[in-house]
Amino acid sequence: MHFASPASPIDYLKIPIQTLKVSSLGTHNVLGLARVKKARVLVASTSEVYGDPHVHPQPEEYWGHVNTVGPRGCYDEAKRFMEAMTMAYHNVHNVETRIVRIFNTYGPRMRLNDGRVLPAFIGQAYVVKI
Repeated sequence: MHFASPASPIDYLKIPIQTLKVSSLGTHNVLGLARVKKARVLVASTSEVYGDPHVHPQPEEYWGHVNTVGPRGCYDEAKRFMEAMTMAYHNVHNVETRIVRIFNTYGPRMRLNDGRVLPAFIGQAYVVKI
């Protein structure tokens, strides 16, 4: 399973090169190892592959509206590259792969101010409750 990537806009905007590297070099390394070991690979993608979509909700057939040079381009393009590399290994080397696009989740170690929707909602609900 390859779930490595900064997901908070606050984080990936501070480290755009590392964000791009984990989804490019990291994915390439994971897929190369899976090929050698004949392992199955599950990669975690995100709705950001659609960029700033013109269609809501996005069907699987929608290709998106991505600004490659915009401030979020490092994250959006990293995830798009990761998906393309994953499919290339599947098609060329017959590596068994799966891609999951995870939308809007929340976990116990997320910061309430990390720039994502669900932590913001939870933080606002907490403030209102007090």
